[in-house]
Amino acid sequence: MRLLCGMETLTRKKELSFLENIFVKSATILAVRCWETGDFYELDLHLPQAKPENWTAAQRIATRISNFHYCDYTPARWDVDTKTCTLFIDGSHPGRGSQWLRTLQAGSELYYASIDSVRHSPIPGTTPVFIGDHTAIGHFSALQQLAGNHTNTTGFMMVNKPAHKEMVAENYSWLNLHTICRHEDYFTQLDNYLEELPTGTDYVFYLAGNSKLVGNTRKFLRQLGIENGSIKAQGFW
Repeated sequence: MRLLCGMETLTRKKELSFLENIFVKSATILAVRCWETGDFYELDLHLPQAKPENWTAAQRIATRISNFHYCDYTPARWDVDTKTCTLFIDGSHPGRGSQWLRTLQAGSELYYASIDSVRHSPIPGTTPVFIGDHTAIGHFSALQQLAGNHTNTTGFMMVNKPAHKEMVAENYSWLNLHTICRHEDYFTQLDNYLEELPTGTDYVFYLAGNSKLVGNTRKFLRQLGIENGSIKAQGFW
């Protein structure tokens, strides 16, 4: 994983419009890490105005990409005392988000409009099962942190390429994710994974990532007889 730093001078503060200056807050980028595949990023942030001590559910931070263009990302691996967190962002898609990612460096500012709950939170006495694509790593990391170190989690994740499987296994082993590549038969593999889950456990299924994938996965789980109340879905894009 590469570490991208500003070695000489910090990036110049981007100009905000008059209206944005009214509501936009700022965070400091502490570090930018890019996966060796060059298409997935981890941003460490300092959020002096945030109150992570009050986070009892997964959050979304409306991040400014360009003038009046904001994207939601999930703050994860936060520290209450230092007011720091990490954003996990997919940069493989063409567009303003990927262009913005490639301009970031340590020491520069990140602007955001708000931090709000997405109403996904672990339920005591249940085992979280995470299902989605690799854009949901931050969301699943946040849920795992909320569940606590004594809660076993498991999950099933689709990634873009074989190298991503290696990165997930190497850097996120604590999420206990079974990964497959995009070219594999998603629902056959998911069915096999679900059959291997131990019986006699109260599971709650947290779906996140591509909206179409999330919707189809929800339908698939319902067809298997899983109750609607045990499925929590959040589409991102």
